[in-house]
Amino acid sequence: INVVLRGLGVGRGQIVFGDVNSKLTLIGCTLEMTSGYTLSKGQVVIKDQDSLAVVGENSFSFEGQSSLKLDGANFVYDALTASNLTGIKADANGPAMFFSHRSNVLLKSEALSQNRTMSFSLLGSDPVYLDGGGFALRFPQLKRGVISIADGQTVVLQNIVLEGFYPEHITFGIGSKLVFGDNVYVLLAGDTTLGYQFECGGDVTLSGGGSVLTLARTGSLRAAAGKTLRLTDIVIRGLSSSGGQIIHQDASAVVSCINVDLQIDSN
Repeated sequence: INVVLRGLGVGRGQIVFGDVNSKLTLIGCTLEMTSGYTLSKGQVVIKDQDSLAVVGENSFSFEGQSSLKLDGANFVYDALTASNLTGIKADANGPAMFFSHRSNVLLKSEALSQNRTMSFSLLGSDPVYLDGGGFALRFPQLKRGVISIADGQTVVLQNIVLEGFYPEHITFGIGSKLVFGDNVYVLLAGDTTLGYQFECGGDVTLSGGGSVLTLARTGSLRAAAGKTLRLTDIVIRGLSSSGGQIIHQDASAVVSCINVDLQIDSN
């Protein structure tokens, strides 16, 4: 509690876990790293008060049977003046990924599954950003939630490819929202139903690969002012004045269609 741990790194100070059930709880602590560091087992819990990792240009990796859990607090990364922050990462077979600070960057493409999920949970109402850096999130075939957004949280995705996406892959808390920002490419996995607002706050491409997207009464596609939503190779059903809609925020918003079949239920 309220401790500064200095010298964490390979060949220097280490955190030793006896087995996969071992746990280290940090409350208001600071970790100052001298090099990249990897945990392969055990759990780090950030609880009650924010803790800080001073990483410089180093990485703090969770692999194998290790994990990071946020319990009512944030894990904040301070890169100092580093120009090449690598931050936190986990291997392809590792644990859930918890995003605890305002701006996050993928280090590589990630394959999500029921055992490897993303969770966005942060105190406060400011948006949380995930910049894909041009990498992809690959979604499982099952239509189950693998990305969860906490109550009242807004998550903005940008510079990312969503491959094999179903709307059901997102689990929303009360009052939470997902915004597709600039340079987002979404490739649907197959026929599906959209029951929430697909909000495009940036230039976004939504490709169906020939599949059918049905807009439920609560479902809509929305293009922001000055931005373009590009629809390609997709059939859109359920359009009506009282149901599914395609919304332009104002006259400067653009929705372009290439090989798109719009099936309208009513005026």
